[in-house]
Amino acid sequence: MYKCIEDIREWMLNDKLTFNDDKTELIIIGTSQQIAKVSINTLRVGAAAITPVSSPRNLGSWLDSKLTMAIHISKTCNSAFYYFYNLRRIRKYLSKDNTETLIHAFISSRIDFCNSLLYGLPEYQLNKLQGVQNLCKGFSK
Repeated sequence: MYKCIEDIREWMLNDKLTFNDDKTELIIIGTSQQIAKVSINTLRVGAAAITPVSSPRNLGSWLDSKLTMAIHISKTCNSAFYYFYNLRRIRKYLSKDNTETLIHAFISSRIDFCNSLLYGLPEYQLNKLQGVQNLCKGFSK
């Protein structure tokens, strides 16, 4: 595994792509039984020693070891409620169009980002995001 990572790192550096060893994260993906069989404490990437994490962030999406996307959905909803709270405080000073623009910029665009990763998830998880979308519709009225 080390040799494969080193080859990818060299390829990226040769093509003038950035590769930040300190920001590299490692996740072990699989079922509970599969993950229990793996014991990787650290993995060397360049000069950095990387330890496995339970939920790394990749391109704005949070992953977990079972790819349930529960952490991503939770963090997206928490972020949306944070912005709802702040927008509610200034709503009386905004026009309807400005409110809709801010809702799209801060909330609905985050829900839409990487939504293809949510395909096939159970309905109870998608309902959390649907609730946020419903709040977006009702908030701008």
